[in-house]
Amino acid sequence: MVEEILEFRKFPDNMRVSLVVTRFKGRATAWWQQLKESRRQANKSRIDSWARLTKHMRRNFLPYNYERNLYNKLQNLRQGNRSVEEYTTDFFHMAARMTTAETQEQLISRFIGVLRSQLQNALQQFNPSTVSEAHQRALAMEVQLRSNWTSSSTRTRPQLNTTTETTLGQSSNATTSKPDANQKDIPNDSIASSRLARSNALRCFTCGERGHIQTACPKQNRRGLLTQEAACDGEPRFDEYNSDQDNDNDEIEGDT
Repeated sequence: MVEEILEFRKFPDNMRVSLVVTRFKGRATAWWQQLKESRRQANKSRIDSWARLTKHMRRNFLPYNYERNLYNKLQNLRQGNRSVEEYTTDFFHMAARMTTAETQEQLISRFIGVLRSQLQNALQQFNPSTVSEAHQRALAMEVQLRSNWTSSSTRTRPQLNTTTETTLGQSSNATTSKPDANQKDIPNDSIASSRLARSNALRCFTCGERGHIQTACPKQNRRGLLTQEAACDGEPRFDEYNSDQDNDNDEIEGDT
């Protein structure tokens, strides 16, 4: 970023070092003062070029295995669940910080080789000449694959809903018709005959007739009434007495 600003402002190389060191703070300021003093004591020339300054800064502020770690990160970089745009941003950032430059063919192969399998298979049909071209084609294919997936899912959802409604309707009809299937079609005449047969199997112990039981006998009370009526029919009867006997009894004999 600093180099881009210096290029944009068109600062000459001999003025860049003096301008940049004025922006140092904290540890960077202490390091710069110590470096100047050590070089003066060693009778070495001043650092007045931008290339020499960046060389010393890399040596003192970057880890000793910085290049190796950066290369390993670039090797292990995968698209995964990220979009093509997010993956490409990380790829360019890591590739730009690599000091060991790779050829264009190597970068293209590295870029395509870690995309998702669908995009890799689609890009095999083309022969991109730059990483930017491979990036643009991967973006277009990602949009197409996403559109196809959305349209297929939209077509599948109504079918699933229809299938579910049909299944529910069939199960509801089966549940409703299940009692009718279990029941037998019995004619009304057969039902009446069976009821009559059951009634005829009963016998009343009061009147001796079939078709009812003793407690439901319709002639039970009537029979008692007939007995009482029969007892009351005819003229009233009185006790008979012998008149002769009564006369004899009426005569009183006394002593003579």
